[in-house]
Formats: sequence, structure tokens, C-alpha cells
Amino acid sequence: MPNFSRHFTSALMIGASAVVSYPAAVCAQTAQASDGSATIEDIVVTAQKREQNLRDVPISITAISGDQMTARGNFSFYDLNKVAPGVNFIPTADNLHSKNSIRGVSSYANDIGQQSPIGIFIDGVFMARTAIGTSQDFADLDRIEILRGPQGTLFGMNTSTGLIHFITKKPNLKDVAGNVEVAYGTKNTFNVRGNVSAPLVQDKVAISLSGYHDYHGGYEYNVVQNKKTDNLDKNGVKGKLRLATDGFDGVITVDYENEHSKCCEALIATVLPGATSQGVATASLAPTGYPFSRLTIQNVSNTNPSHQYGAMADWVLDVGNMRLTSVTAYRYWTGAPLNDVDGISRHLIDNYLLDQTHKQFSQEVRLTSPAGKPLEYILGAFYYHRDSRDHEFLSLGSDVPAGFKVPNTDASTTNDSHIKDTTYAAFAHVDVHVQDSLTLSGGIRYTIEPQKAVFNQTSFNFAYPNLGGFSASRRDKKFTWTASATYKLGPKTTVYATAASGFTPGGFDVLQRQNFIGFSFKPETNLNLEAGIKSTLLDGRATISFDGFRMRYTDFQTQAFNGLNLTTSNAGSFVSQGFELETEFKPSRELTLAANGSYIDAHYTDFADGQCPLGVAGAFCNLTGFRLFNAPKWTANASADYQTPVTSKWDVFLRANVAYKSAVFYSQNLNPYTRQGGYAVVDGGFGFKSKSGITVEALAKNIFNRNYLTQINPAALSTGLYVGYAGAPRILELRLSKQF
Repeated sequence: MPNFSRHFTSALMIGASAVVSYPAAVCAQTAQASDGSATIEDIVVTAQKREQNLRDVPISITAISGDQMTARGNFSFYDLNKVAPGVNFIPTADNLHSKNSIRGVSSYANDIGQQSPIGIFIDGVFMARTAIGTSQDFADLDRIEILRGPQGTLFGMNTSTGLIHFITKKPNLKDVAGNVEVAYGTKNTFNVRGNVSAPLVQDKVAISLSGYHDYHGGYEYNVVQNKKTDNLDKNGVKGKLRLATDGFDGVITVDYENEHSKCCEALIATVLPGATSQGVATASLAPTGYPFSRLTIQNVSNTNPSHQYGAMADWVLDVGNMRLTSVTAYRYWTGAPLNDVDGISRHLIDNYLLDQTHKQFSQEVRLTSPAGKPLEYILGAFYYHRDSRDHEFLSLGSDVPAGFKVPNTDASTTNDSHIKDTTYAAFAHVDVHVQDSLTLSGGIRYTIEPQKAVFNQTSFNFAYPNLGGFSASRRDKKFTWTASATYKLGPKTTVYATAASGFTPGGFDVLQRQNFIGFSFKPETNLNLEAGIKSTLLDGRATISFDGFRMRYTDFQTQAFNGLNLTTSNAGSFVSQGFELETEFKPSRELTLAANGSYIDAHYTDFADGQCPLGVAGAFCNLTGFRLFNAPKWTANASADYQTPVTSKWDVFLRANVAYKSAVFYSQNLNPYTRQGGYAVVDGGFGFKSKSGITVEALAKNIFNRNYLTQINPAALSTGLYVGYAGAPRILELRLSKQF
């Protein structure tokens, strides 16, 4: 394998240098002009709950087809980093602790009492917790729409920063169609995925079935336990039944996913002079070549088990010249990751269990007026209920001084919390076509969000007090709105200006606590001002989309790590402003180029009680003027796709793409030891594709084996010691697929 790896990598580097790289952001299908030259087809999206040309939507939006994601071997939620500007999705210890950001604004997933400002939707259904969406893969993906900025009018609360919408394929009413793919690679990578769709009654009844198995071996080696760790092992299956008659089209979907990964162990990131762990020097613990020797020293392996299932019914009924849509869904998700919190071989906090269960039910009804009229509108109502439970257990190990422990106990802290969250909302959206070239749009949504929380903390150590039980409730109400103007400079060029408000409900801080002060925190709100231009150029062979924005947040809900636990509070306010650019160019039928990028300036404008910077004494510090953490100033993606016939039955193709992210801080106080410098990751592949749908491909991810950390934080119960999580190393794959 070493020789194969070296020769394979060299071939990919040579191939990549033969074309211009750029991102796969808004690559559409290839069309043909009347003179036979290649053009780029218009992209149809449903970002405003009706089918529209992407060029006519007054929103900063990236649309990616499922075929494009699959062609580049991108199946994970976190692969979206490689295709969309201004997004930063990073895995850490487990699904519950992933950190995601759009336009520099981060979301969290571990605290059931806090909701994310970034919404994740699957086929129009809001996912109650970020982990529900990030832990899924899709074998039947039609497209992904990433909307930046507040989307609260049509999509509701928890979209104040933006949203990611995964849209899967409907069963085919006319033909048998599908795809099957097998991939094998280094690190024992083995992926199988496929989907098939078939009509049962022509043009009336059809079914589809899809499924996947994703596996790779350990990316790291635990020198304490003498075994590989950080693997991936998950599976999923989905079935659909579609019924269509005159004026009716409905789909029933059921799915199941499970994961049994042992992931992800912390690496020693930095050891400062004099670093100690409960009075013991830690420099000698660090393995040779840390962190990117990928050697860990945890006492126990982190695990990341989860499973979920759901059912939904989505139907559309023509009522006169109107269209009535109903989306009904139930979802269940549970995860119980086990983590070695201190990240080192000392017995401090070895087995931290975070066991969460989420159940949700949602119902949305929309009435949509016919398209093409001077006045178009959507009226709707939404109901949602979430029931979340959290059980956490940690105990102090034998290397923690006895003074921290209650004598004759297991020195544990146990937390149990229960959240019931209900949403009632009504909304309306109107488009007024003042003239053929000018459209004025507006929308409003009213949301009522009652919540109840029950919390109990039992502790037999002195790190956390024995607080007992506590309960609280809150009821948030909010109007959100949007207003925009769209003007067509010509048949292929549109300019727009948009103002929109966003809203994320308040919540409860139900992680380990020192007291009940600040148990409940306030809602956060924001206002986004945005203007942009979208155009198709060069006789349909090029597209460009450019926008500038300014978002101001008030009472932003943020978390900070104090070396012992995370705390949630409301920052005063901050501003995120910048621009985003997406382009695509097809100079010939064989070659497609694309590029996108963003610049984001995100900084606090009022944050008097933030986490103190390194070396500054005090419980709180004024962080006004500081950058937001996990907010890279620059992101950029570039890709190239070249395909040409080599025989009458076979084409050869070459693909390359690069994703760049500038430096970020992973801590709120911008601690320099939690800084990750800017880096770029290059992927590529080449292969052959037959006219009968067979594809044989060699693929490489992270061709140059770029080392980087996706999270860095102070090690728990230590001083001067930092741990982090590494991004994936170079992976080489051979893939075989058949489309029919």
C-alpha cells in the first residue's frame, strides 16, 4: 500500500495541475445552445416554498445537486465546507458537540436547553437538534440548498443565521431508475450506497428504497490502550411510497439510521512550560511528534453511538387554482457518547456519559396562490413539539486529590434534565410584480414558543455542588419579517435588496452548574441588510452571484469554557458583515470551472462580561471590539471538472477542488493557544465513465495530507495544557458505480 499510495498521489497531483481548480458551489447541469455550444442550465430552487429560478430569489443561496456531491465523494454533512462560501462546519468529540457557523455566527448542539441559530431541514422538516442532521448521510439526495441570513418568515425560528435544506428524490412514476456504488480505500475505508425507484402503477403509484453503509478504520492510535481509534461505522435505510392522481401528489417516507463509531479522541495540542495536571507535571505525557503524529493518550476510547428513525407524509392538493401543501413528521433520535474529558492518561475524568433522547412532531400547512400572476402569496400555519431528555454522569478519578471528593462515595456528579418545547406559528409571504422587471416582496411570521425545564444535579464531589432539583418555564413571542425588492436589468441579470429579522428563542442552561443563577437566558434577535446581483453571462456559459451583507445581533446566546465546564449566557451585541461571491464558467463542453469565496468581519459591539483573555485576572472581561471565535475572515473554494470521450462508449474525466479557510480562534477569549492558522485542503479524482452508466474512479481526499485541528481547548483540570481534534488525513479510494 505505501507504493500504491505514493504513485496514486503523484498521479493526482499531476492531473490536478493540468486544470484550473475551483469550487463546486452552484454547478448546474450542462445544456446546449442552438449553435451546439455548451451552456449552463438555469437552477430551480424552493428557497421561498415555491419553485423559482435561483437568479430570481432575493436571498444569498448556494444550490448543490446530489450528483455533484456524490461525484466528489462528499457524503458527510461536514463536506459542505468544500462547496459553499461563508460556512464553517466542524466535527469535534461527537455528534452532540459539533460546532457549525454561517457568516461567522456559531451554533451548538450539546445543551438540550439551547437552540441553534442555524436550522437544518430535511424535505421541509425542521430537525429539533443539530446532531439529528449532522449524523445523517443520504443515498437518495436530489440537492442541497444553503440559505444565508435570516429565514424566519417562511422557515420559522432557529434560522436567524441561515439554514441548510437537504432535499431527497421522490419515487419515479414513469421508469425504473437508480444507482449503486462501492468504494474501498486506505484506512480500511469501505462505503456502499444505492437507491432504486420503480413505478407500481404507471404515472400513479411508485416506490423507492435507498441505503448506505459508511466505514473507515481508525485515524489515530492510542498508545495507552495499544489500539487504533477514531473510526466511522454507520448505516441507514429509507423507503418511500408515492401516490399521484389528478390534482394530488403525496409521498410517505420512513427511515432508520444508526452509528457505532468510536470517535473522536483528543490529541495533545500544546504543552506550555510548567504545565501541570492537579500538581503533576504533564510535559512528559505528550507523545512524540504531537499533535499530528496522531497518537493519543486517553485512558478510555471515546464512543459516538446514536440511532434515529422517522416517518413523514408530504402531500400537495390542487384546490381550484390554488395549491394546498401539508407536511407531517415524527422523529426520534438518541445518542450516548462516552468521553475521556481530560484527554490525557491521568485518571481525572475518564468516563463522561452524555445520554440524550429527542422526540419531535411537526405539522405545517401552506396555501399557495398560482404562479405567474401580478400578485402571488403563501399563507401558512405551523405546529411543533419537542420532548428532550438529558442524562449526564461523570466521576472524578483516582488522580484527583481527595480534597475534591466527598469521602466514601464515587465522587460523581449526575445531571438529569427534561425540556418540553412547543411552537405555534402563522405566516404569510407576498410577491407583487409591479412590472415585468420589478417585484416587491414582503413576509411576516408570528411565533409563540412556550417551554418547560426540569433539572436535577446530584454531586458527591466539590467541583460541582449538590444542587438538587429545579424547574422553570418561559414563553417567548416574536414577530419576524422580511422585505425585498428584485429588479431585472435584463432577461439574465437580477439585482436585489433585502431586509429581514431573525429570532432564536430563549432557553435553559442545563449543563453542569455551580448554582441556578442564569439558569434561563433570553432570546436572541438579529437584523440583516443585504444587497446583491445574480447574472448569466457569455451566452449562458457563465454565471455570477455577488452580495454584500450586514447582520446585527442583540442578546446573542453564546458559550464559554472555563476549564471545568461550558456556560451559556447572552452577549450584548455583535455585527457580522462582509460579502460573498459565487461563479461558474463553462469555456467548452468538456470543461467546467467554478469558484466561490467570502469575507466576513464578525466582532462584538457590546460584550461587557465575556471570558477573560489568557493572563488577565477576573471572572469576566469586556470583549467589545473582539472578533467572534470560530469565524474565519476568508473562506474560498475552487473546482474544475474535465470530461471528454476516449472511445465511442467511454469518457475519461478529471476532477479537482480546493477548499481554503483563514485562521480562527476556537475560544471565546481568543486565547492564542486555541488558534488554528489558515489552511487549504485539496481533493481530486480521475476515472472513466461509460455511456451505459458505469463509472470507475480513483479518488483522493486531502491529497497533500494537510494537518489541521478542528477544535482546541484547555484540558479539563489542568493548567497550561491544551487538547484538540484533528481533521481527516489523506484518504485514497477506488470507486465503482452503476447508474440505471
